[in-house]
Amino acid sequence: MIKIFQRKIIDHEGSDDMTNADNFNIYFKGLVLQAYDFSDDLLMILDYSNAKINIEYEYDKYNKNDTDDNTSDDTIDKVKANYELNLSGNQINVFNKSAYNQDILNNLNSSENLSRVFLKGGEGLIAEIDLFTDNDGNNVLDEIRANGWLVNEANLTMYVDKDKINESGNLIEPFRVYLYDIDAKTPLPDYYIDNSTGPKI
Repeated sequence: MIKIFQRKIIDHEGSDDMTNADNFNIYFKGLVLQAYDFSDDLLMILDYSNAKINIEYEYDKYNKNDTDDNTSDDTIDKVKANYELNLSGNQINVFNKSAYNQDILNNLNSSENLSRVFLKGGEGLIAEIDLFTDNDGNNVLDEIRANGWLVNEANLTMYVDKDKINESGNLIEPFRVYLYDIDAKTPLPDYYIDNSTGPKI
């Protein structure tokens, strides 16, 4: 990293790129921060509003010692200075995603009810589960109400197909699945009241 600033900034001393802020902004458009080692779990939170890069450098300063008419006491002094680059400008995130294997693509393109639900975090895959419609499109909830049935408890149990995860490569099994009520546009109440320590993914 130090070599980059040496080459891109310090070594450009005296060039047109460094004459004013506009030229510098055209020349030095930004930084790319890239994660590359995912052998261990990685979580990095950067507060760009308070982030900055401080470049410390030395330069030769001609010192007249306050005697403009006498050059005999003139010296060249080494002076230390610093320049701050604020990182509070525009930020762009880039996520590289690998292609889905053919089995997953075949299931995604199917119009039938699937025996498996495929999920992927980020801008990946979501799945919609209709809890109260049977295979013929009938609303089961209306039937429950019409018959006056009392439902004390209802559970939706999902299992992770670990064989499929192993077949698909180096995938990580999530700690949790994030459930969202599409109609109400809000997470399920359990999301807010669950006090367990596992991360909410």
